[in-house]
Amino acid sequence: DISIKDDLVEEVGRMIGYDSITPRPPMVAATVPPSNEERTFHHRVRDLMVDQGFTEVYNYSFLSDDLAARFGHTDLVRVANPIAADQNLMRKSLVPGIWKNVFENSKHFETFRLFEIGHEIHKRESGLPEETPHLAAATYAKSGDGRSGLFELKRVAECLSRAIAVEAAEARPYE
Repeated sequence: DISIKDDLVEEVGRMIGYDSITPRPPMVAATVPPSNEERTFHHRVRDLMVDQGFTEVYNYSFLSDDLAARFGHTDLVRVANPIAADQNLMRKSLVPGIWKNVFENSKHFETFRLFEIGHEIHKRESGLPEETPHLAAATYAKSGDGRSGLFELKRVAECLSRAIAVEAAEARPYE
């Protein structure tokens, strides 16, 4: 298989032995890529959440029709070729995934704190869907009235408040 120049070079190296080739640094100077402000911000938020006792979770960006209906989500981006029947919609909220995490973890733990930084996918009138980064967090305790969890989330919001923008939103039935 020598259809391109790289394949030919690889074959020569294999035939004469890679150990016989003297290593040399690249001929082009390496430069550090420019910093990515969004990535740096996400790292700072992750560090803050972990410092507050939260564990990060990663969820797929896909939802089933049932889960979307449970949370009242409509007008979702439908996947043309889903990898599984229950992953045929793109999420427009991190909440269903966090809800599933809380449901599953509550079977094994008395208390826990979770968070996710991920993209929500929203339809546009034309072109590709819009992906916007979001943070979702949840606290869980089998006992108590929930006040301590609310105060924990308030503390996290206060820690983040210097670096976030707050927009008023109407609470949905499941919140």
